[in-house]
Amino acid sequence: MYLRDPKNGSEADSNHYTFPLSFSPVFDTVTMKVTRIEHLPTGAGFETKPTKPMRPIEYIPELNNFRTDIKELIVTQPNGASFKTQGDVIRWQKWEMRLTFNYREGMVLHEISYDKRPLFNRVSLSDMSVPYADPRPPFHKKQAFDLGDTGAGLMANDLKLGCDCLGAIAYKDGVISDDQGRPV
Repeated sequence: MYLRDPKNGSEADSNHYTFPLSFSPVFDTVTMKVTRIEHLPTGAGFETKPTKPMRPIEYIPELNNFRTDIKELIVTQPNGASFKTQGDVIRWQKWEMRLTFNYREGMVLHEISYDKRPLFNRVSLSDMSVPYADPRPPFHKKQAFDLGDTGAGLMANDLKLGCDCLGAIAYKDGVISDDQGRPV
């Protein structure tokens, strides 16, 4: 369980893991009831204490004060980019592949070949279980399925020219469905 910082509550991309709470409800999915509340160890040992509020750790530019003493970086390719795109197909040097995007995996590469020799039919992120390696209960049961729980495509952020990408680049829209089936 995490508490959302009320002053950043309107920011959709605010870090929702910033303030963990020191308890965890155990929910029975058959009876649809909370069966107990487990109090979590909050220090190096097994002791449980209330969590103290701390300064939020944010990653998005709007919620940070960045340094102003860094000089601008300019990436150029005066003769143009080495890659070419045509619809979903990308060609770069002797490589050729097709790029798609979906809700669960995000970016997916298809029909990857090098020098016209086929290498892979499909390459994507698989679901990944991340155990947190803490032997104290209930953390030993905690793990994240980063793709299956939320979807890498759903959680992908839009890239902005001059901010996220520098130089000769090409953007490709990734269209997915929202919970009502509308394109996003």
